[in-house]
Amino acid sequence: MSVVPDVERTVTQALESYLTAWNNKDHDALAGFYSSAGDLLAADGQYLGNPGEIRDYYRSQLDGPYGEIKLKNLKVETIRSIHNNVLIADTGWEAFMSTAGQSTNPVARPRGTFVLSPTDESWQFSAVRIMVPFRAA
Repeated sequence: MSVVPDVERTVTQALESYLTAWNNKDHDALAGFYSSAGDLLAADGQYLGNPGEIRDYYRSQLDGPYGEIKLKNLKVETIRSIHNNVLIADTGWEAFMSTAGQSTNPVARPRGTFVLSPTDESWQFSAVRIMVPFRAA
């Protein structure tokens, strides 16, 4: 079941804010998107079972191997309601190396599935699954 345009707009805004928090290396903001029972299966295969683990993961990754990666060009493929106010959003975006100058070629095109539920102000993530497609040789 698709969602009404206002819901689609607010979900897209929440997802854009998530990418902005990544680009700002804001570990606390990234963890704050998750519900208290929210979890993340990251693109590198790590499973994080609560917002504290997610915050620590983003701190170590954004201060380390992912520190020069900027995320852009969010594309929301679908948003659908699965039960009451629970939604699933299937997304994609592009990852660029910020040290590569004005490179127009992304280093990766991750895909993500977000399970969301509403809060008073926006949306929170109950589960997030991220993957990076293999490139054919």
